[in-house]
Amino acid sequence: MFMCRNLLMASCHRLFVALFIFAAILGVASYAEGEVLFSKLPNTLLVTAALPGGGPFPDRGLQTTEDSIVVTWKVNTTAAPVTATKVQTKLCFAEESQVERVWRKTYDDLSRDKSCLFEISVAVFSTAGASVNYLLADNVPRGKYFVRAYALDANGSPVAYGQSSPDKIANVFSVIPISGRSSAMNVAAAILSVLSVSCLFGFFILEHMLLKRKKSV
Repeated sequence: MFMCRNLLMASCHRLFVALFIFAAILGVASYAEGEVLFSKLPNTLLVTAALPGGGPFPDRGLQTTEDSIVVTWKVNTTAAPVTATKVQTKLCFAEESQVERVWRKTYDDLSRDKSCLFEISVAVFSTAGASVNYLLADNVPRGKYFVRAYALDANGSPVAYGQSSPDKIANVFSVIPISGRSSAMNVAAAILSVLSVSCLFGFFILEHMLLKRKKSV
């Protein structure tokens, strides 16, 4: 019986470890650009992020699932031409929101970069550009952001870029989660609750069996 108890404790420990690994995976999105270096991409796109009604961004910040931004991109006619088929826009962490957060670190190799984790849209490439109204998703964490656009070739690899903040400091805006928690955290919390109840129930049954066995001796 003691061996069973040890096995149950070990199983619960493994489940909790697996839960935290799962939560970490949920909080990190992968982006498969291959060996494309950001420093080698030409700055060909002009990108802006604004409120639907215009005006400055509020100091209180924008709330997820409630507030929207209008993202507009177009080709800079003074830049060298590029061959692209699509344009992908992404929400990126501003420099202030990357400090001491290695999981948001900027890498020159775009296959490793963690600064732009939230896709806004993918549109057909056109020299005239396009606009999209983006409702801030519930999985966007608290922080300051800017918008970056990638011009993609037929293979889906970035060949040029543009962003709403040239230095990731100016022209940024704040985002506040409406619930204070992201959807990934909500999923992890729910799983943790289920596992906790299961482990407690298992210990209760095991203790009951041990007591019953002692009384029968």
